[in-house]
Amino acid sequence: HNYIKTLHAYVEGEKRMMSMMPYDDSPVYESLQEEIKKGSLKLKDGTTVRISKQDAELLNKMMDDLRPSNRKEMERVMMMDKSGFEEILGFAREAL
Repeated sequence: HNYIKTLHAYVEGEKRMMSMMPYDDSPVYESLQEEIKKGSLKLKDGTTVRISKQDAELLNKMMDDLRPSNRKEMERVMMMDKSGFEEILGFAREAL
């Protein structure tokens, strides 16, 4: 839980830094993975979770706001098992 709180602080800090930068059409960070989509997602432990359109949008927005290293760690936790997925999804709902 403390690790996720730390990542949340990074997200908020990055949002503040981005808001102070001049607007630029080019993306600041490249995506590490494909966009999360509505439907079923198979996790590394073999379980499957259902993702609504709204949750997919929240997760993608949150991931887009992260630095590549933080995004990779969030994806690792999210894909590990159902409890990791629920933790990251809850974090995305709370953060955005």
